[in-house]
Amino acid sequence: MKISILASVVFAAMGLAACAPKSPIIPYVPPRQRVTRAPASQNETGVIVLGLSTATLEQLIGQYRDLSVRIVNPKHGLYELFGQSLATVRRELRGQNVLIEKNSYVPLIKKSKVIDDYSNTAPFSVVDNPLVFNVDQYQKVFLTGADLNFVNSCRLGPSNVSPVIHLMSNQGTNLQQTWFYFNLGNSINLDASNSQAPTNDGKLSYLWIVTAPQDSLLQPQYSRSATIRYTPDTTGLHRFTLIVKDSNGYCQPLYSHFFVSAKVPFEPGPAFPASLSSTFVTPNRFLNLFRIGATKAWKLSTGKGITIAIIDSGVNYNHPALSPNIWINRGEIPNNGIDDDGDGFVDDVVGYNFAQNNPYPYDDYGHGSHVAGIAASSIFGAARGAKIMPLKVTIFASGFDIATVAGAIYYAVDQGAKIINLSMGWPNDYPVMRRVLKYTEQKDVLLTVSAGNSSTNNDVIPQYPASYRHFPNIISVAASNYYGALTSYSNYGPETVDIAAPGGTTKRPIISAYKENPRHELYAKMAGTSMASPLVAGVAAQVWSEDRHLTDTEVKQILLETGEPSAALKNRIKSGRVLNAQAAVKYARNLNGPSHSVILTRPL
Repeated sequence: MKISILASVVFAAMGLAACAPKSPIIPYVPPRQRVTRAPASQNETGVIVLGLSTATLEQLIGQYRDLSVRIVNPKHGLYELFGQSLATVRRELRGQNVLIEKNSYVPLIKKSKVIDDYSNTAPFSVVDNPLVFNVDQYQKVFLTGADLNFVNSCRLGPSNVSPVIHLMSNQGTNLQQTWFYFNLGNSINLDASNSQAPTNDGKLSYLWIVTAPQDSLLQPQYSRSATIRYTPDTTGLHRFTLIVKDSNGYCQPLYSHFFVSAKVPFEPGPAFPASLSSTFVTPNRFLNLFRIGATKAWKLSTGKGITIAIIDSGVNYNHPALSPNIWINRGEIPNNGIDDDGDGFVDDVVGYNFAQNNPYPYDDYGHGSHVAGIAASSIFGAARGAKIMPLKVTIFASGFDIATVAGAIYYAVDQGAKIINLSMGWPNDYPVMRRVLKYTEQKDVLLTVSAGNSSTNNDVIPQYPASYRHFPNIISVAASNYYGALTSYSNYGPETVDIAAPGGTTKRPIISAYKENPRHELYAKMAGTSMASPLVAGVAAQVWSEDRHLTDTEVKQILLETGEPSAALKNRIKSGRVLNAQAAVKYARNLNGPSHSVILTRPL
């Protein structure tokens, strides 16, 4: 097996595609009023309504012809409404027992921008030219030859050149086109001919630079015409730069990006041979597992019988080290276009893609697959016997919205997940999120959440859901290094961060599964509290599998109090401890079934 040495990544940063006639809980929304993907920016967000009945929604649709609806989770009456203001929606639903709030979008990728603040109008040398520098920083491309001469001859300063980009063929969206995106297998056609410059002759010249993600086989592509046609070979984030020059030599750049997605059915190939696991899982590759005693804990418990929901960028469910542990919805018949189990989702056999409202929660970015592997890969997951429930909530990893995450959490609980991992966070407290988290508490579901990668105190600068103090079923996880201290990037908080687990460092990132790609690299290296959180989720599954009578808060208590004390963590996080899988599972094994008593007030 080849280990992909990818760059270290720190990441802790929809109406239904079909209305099934046999599912009475799915409202009828006319096609012209149906929104089929989640928002991709704050400008696209609508109004969240939670607890709305099907009849009332259909009445609103008939009353307001300009009202559009995204069906997020019909079982709980969770919808996003567009075309009417928050005030109007509140007025129309006055007196009803529903929660109404403005939806919020959490960006994970910086927005595209036009750089227009240059003050020097003279040509720049190769060393001093900020355009060359910015292209290098944004796309890691070193310009040469005629392309370098084109940029070096630019005059940068007060410029009236206005780059304008549009798609020559619409790639599909029924919301404001904040980002370009399309499905793998298609070509994108970008056109800058509408760019303008108030020069005497109005003539413009162009330079396009398009680059693919690191796992692509494509070389950077260039074009000196007004248009460029590009056919990607992998999903994920693709970047481009457009530099427009007028006849006087004044230039203006535009830096942007687009996303490529894929709808891939669950068709797993041969699984990773279990006989090779002993030679593959070594301290050199998976030091995080050995650091917490996970490999020793495997002799006692593998997490069998426990389902972990991975709410993230999706999961590469055909990966040989993940596919054996993918959760299967036995109540759903694949690809028949019917909501067989009546949960409000059509053909949701291996989870659901809440971001694009389809039954393909396939990972376009790699983060979710990496997280899932840490938690429950059949070979190197902390819980090698647990099931992985893939739930996709990010729009091509550019970001996510609160309504989508809430809908996915409801789904995970209703489908029987005992543990939900959220390797993500946001800065504000939202009523809809408090409502859905209360639901997880009532249903005895444990949440493991990343503390964040800002090196800040979550007690002072909240990072939700990690900073919620009144939900005892949430475990907020910081990232530790291999010496038991916090990593340089990890958030902390003696009141709001519960425990630490290895999250990797720049020099020693964590290896786990990766998305499908043309290089056929099965594994990637990443670092972050995103990697620490699923490690706790996996150990929680090991503990719960050992004693099914435990409650969510008892599992949390066991994890926190059996952790390895660390002087470096004292007064930095609540427990002052690093996760210890072996100690936690041993303690659970020694409990006495339904009459157990979890009292951990002594050193173990």
